[in-house]
Amino acid sequence: TPSNVERLSFALASLLGEAMPAHDELASAAGVRSSIVRSGWLKAYESENGFAGAAGEYALMRRRGIACDEIDSQAIGELEPALAGRFARAIFHPECQHVGEPSAYVRALGDHMEQLGVRSVQAEVHGFETRADKVTNVMTSSGPMPTDAVVLAAGAWSKSLAAQLGSSIPLDTERGYHMMLDASGCKQP
Repeated sequence: TPSNVERLSFALASLLGEAMPAHDELASAAGVRSSIVRSGWLKAYESENGFAGAAGEYALMRRRGIACDEIDSQAIGELEPALAGRFARAIFHPECQHVGEPSAYVRALGDHMEQLGVRSVQAEVHGFETRADKVTNVMTSSGPMPTDAVVLAAGAWSKSLAAQLGSSIPLDTERGYHMMLDASGCKQP
């Protein structure tokens, strides 16, 4: 419902509000801040009607402090020549970033964590042992791992793991889509 979307948007905004500065701090400490490229993110619409249909989504984003620049067909072509003349309108999120070399980046973060004393174990988590409502062991494919705290960050698998701990997380998987365009014939700026 609209009221639930509004309520949940506050929770999401609070989670995301400090995410990029915290990520920048971690990447800087690991020596890979230059791997993060602020390139923005463009969501293009083929028709004015399609664009108008998403107006509420962008109004909500703006209320939560997310930059959403509306651009017309000409500006789309100026921003991304391969898209010139293909779309009527777009939203550009100028603050979005991407990592140029994800494998090297993640490896550098892992190395940094190990230098700080973090032990890395690759194993599948099957469940938990608890005592007096506290997790005492994480049950893995490598055997039990004693613990005094657990952070669930297992993506799509977090929901079922959280359920084993008595928590209901309203999480579902979603399939992502993207489009690749042949830009070989485009004039480079």
